[in-house]
Amino acid sequence: MNVAYKEEIINVHPYESIIKTIEMMNELERESLKDVGFIDFVKNNFSFLINEKNILIKSNQIHTWIYENLKYVKDNYDETLISPRLLIFFRQGDCDDFAMLTKTDRKSTRLNSSHIPLSRMPSSA
Repeated sequence: MNVAYKEEIINVHPYESIIKTIEMMNELERESLKDVGFIDFVKNNFSFLINEKNILIKSNQIHTWIYENLKYVKDNYDETLISPRLLIFFRQGDCDDFAMLTKTDRKSTRLNSSHIPLSRMPSSA
């Protein structure tokens, strides 16, 4: 792995709040949107969606690409966040990684998107 990317895989410890996790996700997304490689990925895979008016078509195309090109793998730690610009190369991650990539792709194709944190308390598991 390229040394410059090592800081983009972040372990989130269980004692940290969901707000901290969302903040980290947003930072990883912002960095991805500045990355030339990620911008090229979006152009190569989703540029035809930029002028698409139907948000369902846009959303479906992004979801289909993720479903067909990425493999779900469970985190080895409590929580590992993989930057969207790395996920497109690793081609595997878990649900929060897919959510970050989806949100970042949606933003790059001019679709509004935000994280909706869903969580359950440990006692309800």
